[in-house]
Amino acid sequence: MRKEKRNNLTETEEIRLSELDALLGVTQYLIDDNGQFHFSSQRINTFQYDDEAVSLLQKILIRETTEVSNWMCAPIYRDAIVFYKSSGEIVSVLNVCLSCEAMVIESSNQVVADYDTYGMLRKFFKEIGHPLES
Repeated sequence: MRKEKRNNLTETEEIRLSELDALLGVTQYLIDDNGQFHFSSQRINTFQYDDEAVSLLQKILIRETTEVSNWMCAPIYRDAIVFYKSSGEIVSVLNVCLSCEAMVIESSNQVVADYDTYGMLRKFFKEIGHPLES
């Protein structure tokens, strides 16, 4: 756009460019430090505690860890699972990078998971209607 306009951006365009530049090189999570959902996030599904999908997710996440992948890339958390209280208050967020097989709770607690766990998460996400990048 800058080439087309010969660097003559409007004030609104300059502000938006500045906002986008601030996102570069920064690990992004589903919920930011201000408690706001990422602008690109979409709610795909919601389940009650006694739902079969929740039971399946629990089984996936409590699997024994035996073969951990150690990719040398920076995670891009494109997928996430939000855990709520019955009152609707957020308890925690599990940010997931299926590309480099990394998970973190919020922005500080890394979750170590088995290689197979990520395969099961991919399948789980697809089954609940969550689109995945190929």
